[in-house]
Amino acid sequence: MTPRDGLARIVLPHLTTAAQHIDAFRGEAGGRLAHGTAELVGTLLRARLGEPGTGRIDPRALRRTGLREEAEEYVRTHLDDPGLGPETVAAGVHVSTRQLHSLFHDTGTTVSAFIRARRLEAARRDLDDPRHALTVTAIAARRGFADGSHLTRVFKAEYGITPTDYRARRRGDAGLVA
Repeated sequence: MTPRDGLARIVLPHLTTAAQHIDAFRGEAGGRLAHGTAELVGTLLRARLGEPGTGRIDPRALRRTGLREEAEEYVRTHLDDPGLGPETVAAGVHVSTRQLHSLFHDTGTTVSAFIRARRLEAARRDLDDPRHALTVTAIAARRGFADGSHLTRVFKAEYGITPTDYRARRRGDAGLVA
């Protein structure tokens, strides 16, 4: 499970805090806290892996989740490949393109949308990095976009601002804070 999942964003920080304060699990209140924690974990596992209402782990769901996470990791490690697309991801994780699309469909997104989102996040990190003065065109090439204008269109559609304006605002904000 990764902290990128909706339910995991709630449960994982709770587990981290609970582990750091394990001494709080004493007495009646501690018992209720432990029970609530177990319920949270159970809810997360049933949502991710289980058959609704049975409380049993579905091995097929577990395999599908594992394959999707493997595909997501493949995307993250190959973002700089301009040819990265559903076909290359499917080949990289040894599934058919159809199966790959099905895995992402389960999460309410598409493979291409996932790739685009990761590339945009990486481009935004590049724009935020004060150590680099890469041009938008250089960032586009580095992050697998066709060219600088393609990155600009996609970035503006996602964030409502051009990469150049984003960088100027972020660096201006950093200058005000420092």
